[in-house]
Amino acid sequence: MDVLMRETDAVPVKYEMDVFWATLPGNNPVALLKKYAGRWRLMHLKDMKKGLARNVMTGSANPDSAEVPIGTGQIDYKAVLRTAKQVGVEKFFLEDETKDPFATVPQSIGWLRTVK
Repeated sequence: MDVLMRETDAVPVKYEMDVFWATLPGNNPVALLKKYAGRWRLMHLKDMKKGLARNVMTGSANPDSAEVPIGTGQIDYKAVLRTAKQVGVEKFFLEDETKDPFATVPQSIGWLRTVK
């Protein structure tokens, strides 16, 4: 990430953070947002099951055992969303790869509606 940010022109090149995948290898998404403020424009929202190991560098995770509705997992989404707005993120995409999105997506949307 450091190389990409350093080697690309900040004016035309903006990025999209996938919060789940930024968190899984052990990064703090709030710290990444602050470190590269002004470079993030889009954000994928997907929460991580409590207790799921971090510092995982495999590049894969089983959505059925790793993903939960937004606001019920281990990612501090209130802090992530607050910081995202402060640093210029413009669009947010709810991502759900669970085996029952018809149950989990409404839960995520319900939680997101409570966040101011």
